[in-house]
Amino acid sequence: MPQEGTAPLFDAGINIEEVKEEDTFNNNYAVTTKNRYGVTGIKYNIFSKNIIEVF
Repeated sequence: MPQEGTAPLFDAGINIEEVKEEDTFNNNYAVTTKNRYGVTGIKYNIFSKNIIEVF
């Protein structure tokens, strides 16, 4: 009998997308998203190591 739903291997708790704004990396950032529940869309500046924006 086939199982329904997503296999745990592919169901990431958190996803991180890197956004390249420019070649100097000063304004590049990463955005976090979750598949279920909780805060999403947090922007983190990779160069300055600070959270930029929380949705």
